[in-house]
Amino acid sequence: MEEFKGAKAFLMIPVGIARDKDLLNNTKAILLMGEILSMLNVTGEFFMSNSQLAKRLKTTPRTIKRYLILLEKKGLVKRTNVYADKDQKVVIGRKITV
Repeated sequence: MEEFKGAKAFLMIPVGIARDKDLLNNTKAILLMGEILSMLNVTGEFFMSNSQLAKRLKTTPRTIKRYLILLEKKGLVKRTNVYADKDQKVVIGRKITV
């Protein structure tokens, strides 16, 4: 899998997201959505951890989690846990789709 080092030219932020009144009160949530869309465009999947995202956006993993919840409630992203086995006992990651 290709290592994603971040968008090089621009973040992909649709106008509807950039102008959303709820997201404008949480502007880094807009940047987070841009990171998600940019990574999906380059690699086809989103695999960056909350800690990595927090470093990139100069915030905390807890804040990233709050932004992801907001984006999910607005129907912009869907988070799905990835499990280590078929019995679904051990979560090894998560998948984010739009």
